[in-house]
Amino acid sequence: MTDVAALLRGTVLDGLPVEEDVGGALVVQDIDSGLILPSWQAARSLVPETGRWPVMIVPEEIHGDPSPEEVATLETAATTMDPWSVFHPPVADRHDYDAALGDPVLAAHVTTMLGDFTGTRQWFVPNAVHLALLPTPRPWLAPGWLRYYGAGDPTRWTALTAALWQWNQRYGAELVAWWGTMLQFVVSRPPAPGDEAWELAGQLSAVGGSL
Repeated sequence: MTDVAALLRGTVLDGLPVEEDVGGALVVQDIDSGLILPSWQAARSLVPETGRWPVMIVPEEIHGDPSPEEVATLETAATTMDPWSVFHPPVADRHDYDAALGDPVLAAHVTTMLGDFTGTRQWFVPNAVHLALLPTPRPWLAPGWLRYYGAGDPTRWTALTAALWQWNQRYGAELVAWWGTMLQFVVSRPPAPGDEAWELAGQLSAVGGSL
């Protein structure tokens, strides 16, 4: 813990209390809610040194205490399980979507209209924010420690791990925040409009049922 606190010196997290939590996790407390993304980026840049994936959480959000064997099982399942046999993407009519893709003017309008919802400007910001440093450098293993309302049993925790792994591999999706009922990511390789984006939209709808 002392080593982690030392690594945080000179960053936006410098001087904040670091406490031990459940399952070998560390928690940096009292994050400035106006600095959620910069705080996460500071901890993300240190993953090669800390070996810990940073996730923004609300207080008392860490519930899991997985054994090394359970973590290894999750790791294997992440790369072998089909998450969409558990989370079932909806079958939806593509007519309006295809119509927008076929009309450049309409497509540009829709892209502009939805821009705020595909970036970080509309991200949820809770009243109290902590930063969990999970004892793994792999973001897709977060369900071993954190619980999501859309994955309320071990089978769905495992399926969520596989979904997070797929999104990371395909789109460079990195988990930033875990608010219990809401997950937030940054993405380095978003899909272009078309079949792949439509498929991803269905997957997001299946995991986030209120979308």
